[in-house]
Amino acid sequence: MPGKNVRFDMTSILQSNRSPSLSPTSFNQSGSTYNKPLHPVESRINLNPNLSTRERHIHWDLTLPTENARVHPGFTNDQATKPALPSMTIICEALPCPISVVESQRGYGVTVMDVLRTIYTSLRTQLSEADFKQLSPDMQQKVSDAFRHRYRSIGDEKVRAIEKSKGLKLVDMLGRKKVFAGLQSTMWGPDIWELCLSSS
Repeated sequence: MPGKNVRFDMTSILQSNRSPSLSPTSFNQSGSTYNKPLHPVESRINLNPNLSTRERHIHWDLTLPTENARVHPGFTNDQATKPALPSMTIICEALPCPISVVESQRGYGVTVMDVLRTIYTSLRTQLSEADFKQLSPDMQQKVSDAFRHRYRSIGDEKVRAIEKSKGLKLVDMLGRKKVFAGLQSTMWGPDIWELCLSSS
């Protein structure tokens, strides 16, 4: 029997003001799905061009810390949007739940670095054995392959062993598409953005 789809409860997300969290509780057989708009809605919020899918000023393998991202240091403290937002929600088709980003400096608004750091921290969340077992065999293989590739790519033997011992993480659900490709607007509001991915 096919597993039922898991869809984001966008009403709850829009009404929520909680601090950053990423707590996967259930998966469908192939990962998360949600209704994607045919065309993003018009928004009065302008995204920082450095975070957009058009500019691609940030080259970052999401399996690596933000320090490994090729980012111009001059704009990391710039506000992520104009006008500034105190919080943003980021969704991704490959992930089972949204990522909540809040401003690190009260009253200044979410910055580019706030976005990058929160994405990285959220993707480091452990993927439990129970959650893994709910995935389809194909998805389990994809996640397992990504996990093996991630820890085997670490040069230091001791660090590699430590990372292997930590087990599966949400970042492994990205598979081969694990490179940051920017954010794009969604139909759900000016503070909800979709994380786009690429394989290179």
